[in-house]
Amino acid sequence: MTEDDATYRLGEALNHLHAFAARFSGEEYVDEASALTTDDLGHILDLLEKTHAIAKTAPKL
Repeated sequence: MTEDDATYRLGEALNHLHAFAARFSGEEYVDEASALTTDDLGHILDLLEKTHAIAKTAPKL
């Protein structure tokens, strides 16, 4: 997989995860077994969005 392909796939995965996260509200558990909350998932998505933005603008290796 090329860097461009990986960056594209990360963007697509983020879109799916944002759609999934939108199904929950407040401090609801996204996964009770792991105690992952909506807030936790939001922080993870924010970090992945920043990583994706960097990957899109980074010079190719």
